[in-house]
Amino acid sequence: MIKDLALEAENLKLACRDFKYRRGLLLADIERAAGFKPGHLSRLTNKRVALTLEDAERLCSVLEVPLERLSSRLAMGQGLAGTEREVAVYYAHGVKGASWKQLVDSGTKLKVKGASDQAQLILFAKPSNEVSLSMWLAVVEPADKWLVANDWVIATTEDQRMAFALVVEAPIKGRVKLAFEGGPEVYGLVDACRLVVTLLRRPGHIISAHAR
Repeated sequence: MIKDLALEAENLKLACRDFKYRRGLLLADIERAAGFKPGHLSRLTNKRVALTLEDAERLCSVLEVPLERLSSRLAMGQGLAGTEREVAVYYAHGVKGASWKQLVDSGTKLKVKGASDQAQLILFAKPSNEVSLSMWLAVVEPADKWLVANDWVIATTEDQRMAFALVVEAPIKGRVKLAFEGGPEVYGLVDACRLVVTLLRRPGHIISAHAR
């Protein structure tokens, strides 16, 4: 519960900050819009009180974010983590070794449980000599500020190709240390990364997945 409290407080801080940048409003404005008593939002963001479902739903309405962005605990309790959304499917084009050149929109969508409206499904669909990636697919979300050490992301390499990378350290000021397979550790921009939330190989055997 203590871990949930800290994570949810941080999630709420980031959501409020993003909303302030988009709308130009103060925390006091957010608090009033959510119908909170003065100081309640501060107590939530400073881990003094736990986020309740009622508070979270009010905040989601004001901040224009899904419940799972503020609290995976509450989303799971509501069964929202199993909600299906249509996700755009992209083909990895120009695959070479463990990297690829670009993503091509297939023009189709597939239903994915627990996906946000910004998720993408990347498909390595065509059998080839590149055994390492052939027939795999990945569901990715915007990395935003949510990355932690040992997360997997899709990032741009030094030669401007895309590849999977391991997060070595949590982001600092919009930059994150990454380790690409067979290469040195490098720093990249968080905004240029996509968080891998599900990785599986067709026809459907889940290799790894985690909900954020």
